[in-house]
Amino acid sequence: MELIEIVIHAFESIIKKYNMQSSIISENEVVLFSDKYILSFLRHAGELEMVYIEKKEDGDLYQYNIDSFIANSISEEARMQIKERLKKESKTEIDLALLAYTLEKKWDDLLLGGKEWIKEYQNFLLYIPARNVTQLKEKKYKGKCI
Repeated sequence: MELIEIVIHAFESIIKKYNMQSSIISENEVVLFSDKYILSFLRHAGELEMVYIEKKEDGDLYQYNIDSFIANSISEEARMQIKERLKKESKTEIDLALLAYTLEKKWDDLLLGGKEWIKEYQNFLLYIPARNVTQLKEKKYKGKCI
């Protein structure tokens, strides 16, 4: 299954609830986006990385590496339930299902484009300050999600 299909399937209710759109950036990167932010899913070397990119009013893009932060908030109960339900699925499908479930259950502020979640992220052990990725992403994302 293509990455876009896996992402859309896992995030179907989030896409509908938060009025998000999807776009294929490359064969290994898919984004979900709104007018306030971009969630980028990048698959490389069998691993999945999710980043949050804030769209500033001035057009700048700021990236937060939040995959470890969100993964850390997945309950053990959710892990067991989803892994059992999807035991015949790929690692990518399970990882995306866990991320989608946790984002929807615990991170409404983030999905609404709010900023309150950033305070909690700043206290996370693996916190990395946001960095301006405008020049890095502008050409790659132009016409696809910005």
